[in-house]
Amino acid sequence: MSVFQYKTGLGNSSAYQVSAVPCVVRGTAAGGSSPPVQEVNFTNVTNFIQISSSGDLNVGFSSLGITANENYFTIPAGVSDIYHWRVSSIYVQKASSGSPGVPYAIIAGLTTVPAADLSNNWSGSAGVG
Repeated sequence: MSVFQYKTGLGNSSAYQVSAVPCVVRGTAAGGSSPPVQEVNFTNVTNFIQISSSGDLNVGFSSLGITANENYFTIPAGVSDIYHWRVSSIYVQKASSGSPGVPYAIIAGLTTVPAADLSNNWSGSAGVG
C-alpha cells in the first residue's frame, strides 16, 4: 500500500492564504561608477515584499533584467508599496552611479513553499530578463 503525502507547492492557494512568516533583510546597494546588481535570496517563496531605502533603487527579478533588458523598475527613496510577489529572490541596484551606497531594508512575508520549488525565479520569462 502506498502512502501519498501532500505538501505545499506553488499552485497551492492555502500556502498564500495563511499568515506569512516574517523576514527582514538589510543591506547596502553598492555605489560606484557602475553599481553592481545584488541578489537578495529568500529561504521560502514570498507572499509579499515591502522595500525601504534611503535612496533610489532599481528592482528586478533577474540580473539580466536590470543590466541588459531594462526589465526593472525604480523605487524612490522612502517606503514602497506592499507588492504581492511569488518569488524566491529579487535583484537590487543603486539607481544612479556614484558613491556612497544606498542602505535598504526588505520586509518579506514568506510562505511554507521552499525556495527550491521556484528554482529559476521566473528568469527567462517574458518581462523578467
